[in-house]
Amino acid sequence: ETLFLGVNDRWQLADVSRRLNERIVRDHCLNGVTIVAPSTTWIGLDVQIGEDTVIEPMCTIGGTTSIGSECHIGPQAHIFSSRIGSGCRGRHSSLDAALLEDHAKCGPYAHLRPGAHLAEEARVGNFVEIKNARLGKKAAANHLTYIGDAEVGNNANVGAGTITCNFDGADKHPTRIGRDVFIGSNSTLVAPLTIGDEVLIAAGSTVTRDAPDQAMVFGRAVQVDKPGRGGERIRAMRTDAEGHFWGRVPADGALVLEVPGFDIANTGRAAHVVGGGLIEGRGDYLCLYTALHIGYFLWSFIDQYAHQITFG
Repeated sequence: ETLFLGVNDRWQLADVSRRLNERIVRDHCLNGVTIVAPSTTWIGLDVQIGEDTVIEPMCTIGGTTSIGSECHIGPQAHIFSSRIGSGCRGRHSSLDAALLEDHAKCGPYAHLRPGAHLAEEARVGNFVEIKNARLGKKAAANHLTYIGDAEVGNNANVGAGTITCNFDGADKHPTRIGRDVFIGSNSTLVAPLTIGDEVLIAAGSTVTRDAPDQAMVFGRAVQVDKPGRGGERIRAMRTDAEGHFWGRVPADGALVLEVPGFDIANTGRAAHVVGGGLIEGRGDYLCLYTALHIGYFLWSFIDQYAHQITFG
């Protein structure tokens, strides 16, 4: 068995690193760890892994990481100087100085930054980032969430799209969330903030004040419905197969260009400017070319009739 090898260039360094990694991976396998693809798995010298843990392909485990028994890690996990209890699951995720207690789960595509702490049976799902925050026992943040500088109580559920606004541009501020809290999707929690126990936060809320125990919190704008306006806008934006634009303009258009002697699409009506650089005739259906042609057309007649244009 080779004990010493010289390294004189980067290729020799890579070769020596590969040989050392093979020995490390082999030792873990002989100690009861299942490593599915040894050639794509990289494990540091100081890493500890418990029996009956499975390491899937394309994992990198380094630093002072310790992993308990009966875990399932990967594929494609990057773990550095983290502590992982027994029975944990982590796939397609990045963990840096994180702590997972027994039976916690993270991923796919979770990012656990330094100070992230998942208590027993806590769950962090896809596209969730945790930084300097603790999720209590059985707490869950399953989708598209950022939790930073926070404490989340046991059994709390953090809905998709929720963020803790912990940084005001100068300082970091904490968020404290009690037990059995339900936070609706797309909620914004502006720190410093304290949410009591058994609080329900409605989806889409921006929460800026502390919420007492058992409160129901609404922090969003009141919905306004304007009958018919949606259909008008959709028809105005619909294109046909030939690249023409069809639409009808409301009778109370916001901006009108009055051009004496100019007739648009034989309507004899004033032109109406709408979003995206398009023009439509008031009150009639029109068929106009798309924005490039209309832009040139608009520039041409404004240049010719600029002295006669009035706004009404």
